Amino acid sequence: MRVQVGAQGRDERPVRRRAPLRGGAAQDLRVLRLPGQRDVIPLDMNFSPGATSGQEGIHWLRTAHALAPDTKVILMTAYAAVDTAVEAIKLGAREYLTKPFDFDRLRQVLVEIREELERRASILALESQMAQK
Repeated sequence: MRVQVGAQGRDERPVRRRAPLRGGAAQDLRVLRLPGQRDVIPLDMNFSPGATSGQEGIHWLRTAHALAPDTKVILMTAYAAVDTAVEAIKLGAREYLTKPFDFDRLRQVLVEIREELERRASILALESQMAQK
């Protein structure tokens, strides 16, 4: 299972973007490119100083799913809100964890994702075998 963690790595490139919540002020942000798609992306909900609405995380959740729809996104926040959690799950977030989060729960979610990926790979292999017959 491939997990993208942090803001450093060769799968990123700096781009000039408008930050979702900073009043239109242009900021340099790192945007994730997914050439060798990641299976899981842990993603914080708030990036800008003082931001607590979670809309930055919602923006990057949408972006990640636009680039790689099968990637599982685990959202994390210190400012949990039911409406934001519901929106995130409706948009395809695999999990919504509050900080400080329970590492046992995170481990459980990662195990569940791995099992889902293994099942999907098995199904695809069987479908491929059936198509060849």
